[in-house]
Amino acid sequence: MQRIRVLLVEDDEDDAVLVRALLGGIATVAYEVDWVSGFEQAVSAIEQPAHDACLLDYRLGGRDGLELLRLAERCGYPRPIVVLTGHGESEVDEGALAAGAADFLGKAGITGPAIDRSLRYAIRQRQTLEALRASERERRRLSVELLTAQEKERRAVALEIHDSIGQILAAATYVLESALVQRPADRSAATEAVIGKVVGMLRDVIKEASRIQLGLQPAMLDSAGIGPTLSWFCGEFTRTYGIRVEPRIEIDEEAIPLPLKATLFRIVQEAFRNAARHSGADTVLLELSAGPQAIRLVVEDHGRGFDERAAGWADGTGRGLSNMRERALLSGGTFDLRTKPGEGTRLTVTWPAPGS
Repeated sequence: MQRIRVLLVEDDEDDAVLVRALLGGIATVAYEVDWVSGFEQAVSAIEQPAHDACLLDYRLGGRDGLELLRLAERCGYPRPIVVLTGHGESEVDEGALAAGAADFLGKAGITGPAIDRSLRYAIRQRQTLEALRASERERRRLSVELLTAQEKERRAVALEIHDSIGQILAAATYVLESALVQRPADRSAATEAVIGKVVGMLRDVIKEASRIQLGLQPAMLDSAGIGPTLSWFCGEFTRTYGIRVEPRIEIDEEAIPLPLKATLFRIVQEAFRNAARHSGADTVLLELSAGPQAIRLVVEDHGRGFDERAAGWADGTGRGLSNMRERALLSGGTFDLRTKPGEGTRLTVTWPAPGS
């Protein structure tokens, strides 16, 4: 037989005895009812949850059940609460649900089966919700692990480009430049021209390899920190796209955890890339601040803006926007995008400060 332990918060002893008797008459479930009559007793009980569900009287002397519901919600009380209301108190039903109640029952004409159904339904719903939350936590954990693995792979590829391909290209350039300097008497002008052209091509390849390497993982992110890296990136962005950047970076490097620095950089990369491709703006504003309560990133332009639904943002098909949002949420932040056609775009990501 199923056993269900219930916390009954009820200031009327007669009503408490009635509820116990009604639940005792349920043949298919063994109910164990622990009764408390006062608000403070109820607070102690929800702070150390030992029950499967709670039956809460709306009237508790000079206090009301909604106050206790809100307190339970703030405390993260993990059990469902079913509110009992007296005659003529149906107006509190919506307030109870809004405050976190799983269900509500009127005391007038109440029956054991009605309480039984409500409690078992509330318990099943809470179990389903907890399972969904656990599944979401696991999905987020795996996604974070994937992002971490991607960053490690980026570092490895960037290091490989620098240590192998970059060095080979540099050595080849040096050999050809030396050949140009030596200028043997029997070498034709055409050969000189070819060598010079190849040297130029190699220099272009070295620049491109360096750009790819820095895009994969700027070495200075680990050595210098997020502030200097973003300042460097803003300069590179202006040189590449001709778009002026106004950086306002007010942070203490120690206030930003190392894993979050890579996330910050990736979001800024994507936001700037979107601005260059789509905004038509001549200036981009970048703000990064770290206070005692929050770390806040803002990227804003006054370009052409866009319709979020037309761009695929609302249904998740806007790849760049979805990537930024996913990175922000997986790292524990909140993501807010404000844009309209002709009114520019403002992206704000906020993370709680460590220890806040």
